[in-house]
Amino acid sequence: YIHKEVKKSRDKFLTKHKKKKTKIVILDIPLLFESRLSHICDYIILLCAPKKTKILRAMARKGMKKNIILKILKNQLSDSYKKKKSDFVINTSKTKNHSFKVILGVISNIIKNHA
Repeated sequence: YIHKEVKKSRDKFLTKHKKKKTKIVILDIPLLFESRLSHICDYIILLCAPKKTKILRAMARKGMKKNIILKILKNQLSDSYKKKKSDFVINTSKTKNHSFKVILGVISNIIKNHA
């Protein structure tokens, strides 16, 4: 049920911005490739971090257990696969501020050169 609502919301959002002729629209889809949604994107920016960092970040969430995290990661496509399918790859293992600056740089590049 929730996936139907998410799809409906995403479709409404995209339709609205298409009508407005918005120059760039950014979607945050954590399981983009697993959900087979890459075809709806003109450009894909992959945010990734080493497995150890992913585990440490997930463990910081309330109630999260390592065995659950490992199971989730096992069910996801590999980072190497996602990197090959992405237009831009950003390593988020440094600070949030650093990652944010790199993300803004990539978005500026897309707008300047492609939008």
